[in-house]
Amino acid sequence: SGAERGCILDFINHPLNNRWWLEDEFKRIRSFKTDGEKIDRLLTIADWENPGPGSFYDDVGNIEKSEHVIRGERLNTDPLLETDPCPGYMWWDNGSSRTRLSWPIYMDWPVGMRYEHLDPEASYTIRITGPGDSLLRIDGEIATHTVYGKKIGEFKEFPIPKEALADGQIELTWDKPDEEHLNWREQSHLAEVWLLKE
Repeated sequence: SGAERGCILDFINHPLNNRWWLEDEFKRIRSFKTDGEKIDRLLTIADWENPGPGSFYDDVGNIEKSEHVIRGERLNTDPLLETDPCPGYMWWDNGSSRTRLSWPIYMDWPVGMRYEHLDPEASYTIRITGPGDSLLRIDGEIATHTVYGKKIGEFKEFPIPKEALADGQIELTWDKPDEEHLNWREQSHLAEVWLLKE
């Protein structure tokens, strides 16, 4: 369609921030039965991109907000981008998606993510958003999940084993799920990653 190829006049009144998502979230929060549930969700939203001291947030499809993503070679040495996945953009709801802006802007699977200067005595959890599967490895070892949401915006969580923190740094990598039978729009991908210090 013309809109999918960049005809912006149809979207000139669309917000350039998360306004629609926030409106929907506030409506949903009003339906919660207890004040505790309401407060928990409001705090989650307020701290979404600022998870607190010793914790980190990366919007992996946004180059400006993904400082821990390991970049591969550039176009001059890798013209087919085989070693440096490019961010992509999903076309949802005919361009009128009310999701967080970080969810349709994604990266299939980055080369990896690196975190340094971590506290070896602390406990950390990796939290991820992105539809489908996430075959995470922490320092090369398959990670075990405690939460595994597969829908858009649902969390996946993986506690980091203590032994991986002994040197104060970790590297995350992903095995690519076998989804060749699926249309690329239906394949799993990565949107956001948090390293949460507990």
